[in-house]
Amino acid sequence: MDVRNFLRVAPYINDCPKCGSDDVSEDNGTMEVKDNLVKRTCKCGFHLEYDMNNGTTRAKVKKAVEQALQGVE
Repeated sequence: MDVRNFLRVAPYINDCPKCGSDDVSEDNGTMEVKDNLVKRTCKCGFHLEYDMNNGTTRAKVKKAVEQALQGVE
C-alpha cells in the first residue's frame, strides 16, 4: 500500500462522518488498513470498506462515504 493513498482517504473517515466520533478504541469503533483496503466502523453503526485501488480522489472517496451513510439509518 502506498501511504499517500491512505493520507488522501483519512480526512474523510478519521472522524465518523455520521456522528463525529474520533474514538477507534475498544467497542467505540475501528480503523483498519490492510493492503489497499480501508475499513472504518463506529459505535453509531457507520461502516465503510473502501478499496483504494478504486481511486483516492476527493470525489470518489466522498461518494463511497455517502453510500455508506445511506446504509446507516
